Amino acid sequence: MNFDKLQELDLLGLMPCPLKVPFEQVCNSYVSFLEGKDEDAHYKCLIESNANKEVNFFAWIAACSNIDELPGIMMAPGFNHFFSRDFMDNFKRQFTAVRGRANNTSLHGVDLADPDGHYNILSFNPTVMLVDRTLHPDLPVPRCWADLLKSEYEDLVALRGHMNENFCEGIIMNIYKEHGEEGVKRLGRAVKMGVHPSQMVKFAGSAKKEAPAVSAVPYSFARLVKANDKVKIVWPEDGAIVNPFVMLVKSSELPRLQKIAEFIAGSPIGQVFASTFFPSYHPEVLNDLPPEARFKWLGWDFIQENDLGELVPKLENILLSSYREKMA
Repeated sequence: MNFDKLQELDLLGLMPCPLKVPFEQVCNSYVSFLEGKDEDAHYKCLIESNANKEVNFFAWIAACSNIDELPGIMMAPGFNHFFSRDFMDNFKRQFTAVRGRANNTSLHGVDLADPDGHYNILSFNPTVMLVDRTLHPDLPVPRCWADLLKSEYEDLVALRGHMNENFCEGIIMNIYKEHGEEGVKRLGRAVKMGVHPSQMVKFAGSAKKEAPAVSAVPYSFARLVKANDKVKIVWPEDGAIVNPFVMLVKSSELPRLQKIAEFIAGSPIGQVFASTFFPSYHPEVLNDLPPEARFKWLGWDFIQENDLGELVPKLENILLSSYREKMA
């Protein structure tokens, strides 16, 4: 990715691994259709895997002082730098939401729409629990996220991330929101490891001594595991953690890019999200979800009242300190 030329892009999409290929195929097909209808229409689009590019990209935009340095449309998953106080103060009012507030009924009233009308949350990556009792047959099956803070889960839980940084920020912040810093410390004592979700799937039912008893894993990965009497997916009673997938559209570029932005916010791309088990917010999309599925969303009030750019690393440090104290 050439950061010096990002401002030349009409669309930059940092995509979760399961979404990259299907999104790229459908989006590129539509862009080619638009270019075929109008010989003067030419669009520069770049779709990347966020696993490889996210850190560098957000480090780069953190240094941007002018919105003209940014692509016309940007897409990325998670509570990333788009939700930091600096970025929102400097740029939020210069983006325009292109979709309505109508919700998908399968989301049971979770309102992801930006009340100020600037950010588009198109979908999200729900995090559930994958419980493996192969090595711990007497361990109670957790019913909600707060259960993981109990002493019986100490050193038994895997989170998405690495053991030095970048844990699943959605989980950490929801624990903080409901249980404060003490809750984050207790979560740190529960953590056994930070790994990629694909590794959690490999551990499930393996009987390896290092396998976690509970993995906080994206639903798209959890579905890859064959459930049995020892391994099961637990959809928490208080809801799967919502890690949003956001699209930002520069207001200054909206007249030229409106068709692309509305297509991405529409039902065809929404169905691409849903087909990879990223629930779509679009009201016409059929999401493949358990009928009892509920969701835990931080909410726009929390986002606006906290600087997530500072809060996330602070909470990660608290979690890591607690983890290290336990291991000492």
